Amino acid sequence: MRTVLNDSKNMLNLKKIIYYKKAQSTLEYITFIVFILGALLVFQKYIARSLVGRWKTAGDGLGSERIYDPQKSIECAFDFVQHDPGIWYDTACYKAACVDLCLTNIPDIKEVYPPCRDCINSCRTSFCEGNERSE
Repeated sequence: MRTVLNDSKNMLNLKKIIYYKKAQSTLEYITFIVFILGALLVFQKYIARSLVGRWKTAGDGLGSERIYDPQKSIECAFDFVQHDPGIWYDTACYKAACVDLCLTNIPDIKEVYPPCRDCINSCRTSFCEGNERSE
């Protein structure tokens, strides 16, 4: 009878130990989750800045590391009508000097018009020439 009582007491003690371990485990998980959430709250700005930096890096990569600045950027265009192989030229120069000459006085848009071709040649820049593809 005594062994049965001892066994039942041992079982009760074992159940209590298991119960306390479950409670301790739950408490540890809750503490861990609170710690992780606290760390995320503390480092929230750093995380946001790193994500924005990654987006900026990806965007700059799409632009071949060129950043658009309206004051300093040069917009290039490709002329394949007035020049047989085609050339790259600065569009700001074209708009300032060649628009009237090329669009109003040209007899046929598909024909080569020498004054327009010369004006576009004057708008060539070394930066735009770098855009030519070797074939």
